Amino acid sequence: MTKTYWTHTGKYQTTMDKLWALIPVYGDVKDKGKQLEKYRQAMRVYYDLHNNGLANRFAQVRTVLGVTPKHFGVRQQDRSGGLDCPQFLSAVESRIDQIVLDTAEEQAIDVVELSAHQRIERAIRPMRRLGRP
Repeated sequence: MTKTYWTHTGKYQTTMDKLWALIPVYGDVKDKGKQLEKYRQAMRVYYDLHNNGLANRFAQVRTVLGVTPKHFGVRQQDRSGGLDCPQFLSAVESRIDQIVLDTAEEQAIDVVELSAHQRIERAIRPMRRLGRP
């Protein structure tokens, strides 16, 4: 799975970037909207999944994202945190899609879906900055 929010090529990446701009460095955003706070929490879980293999937020995958890792054979003691389970990652990405849509609606932000071409272009640009062809 290469088209993910982690690689900045998610289905609603542009919308996600606009939502992310509303999140402060510290603290919650409960006063700005219930769904925006859920989005903030979901991003913390998503970050932990990709950065730490869910070492810190394993239980929150179920409580925040509504995805049960054990249904996909992912256990807390797994060192990969589910990164080696495409079905689990797909379920997480789908849930993030829905959270982005719900939060955009709450915050009155237009939803933009990236085309396949835009996703490819976004994936290529970072490589060019690193001096790769």
